[in-house]
Amino acid sequence: MSRTWILTGSPENHAATATRGFDVIGLKERNHNRAVLPEDEWVPAESLADQLEHVAKWPAEHWTLAFQGQIRPVSEHDATVLMQRLGAGTPAVR
Repeated sequence: MSRTWILTGSPENHAATATRGFDVIGLKERNHNRAVLPEDEWVPAESLADQLEHVAKWPAEHWTLAFQGQIRPVSEHDATVLMQRLGAGTPAVR
C-alpha cells in the first residue's frame, strides 16, 4: 500500500530551507524529493480546506490547526484531492 504525505510550512520557512538545500527541515535525505514544490505550484490551504478529510478533525473556526506541524500522511481521499489540485492526476508510488 502506498502512502501520500504532505509537508506544511510557512512561506518564510520554505524560503529559508530552500536556501540551505533543504538540509535542515528535519527529514531524512531520502524524503527530500517529497518535501518541496516550486512556489508557482503551491496550492493555498484555504482553497481546499473544506474538501480534505484531515481538516474535518478540527472545528471549522480552527481549520488552520490541520496545517501545523510538518510532515504527515493523508487519506487516499485527501491524496486524490491534493494531487488533482497539483495537476499530477494520481499519486506516484515511492
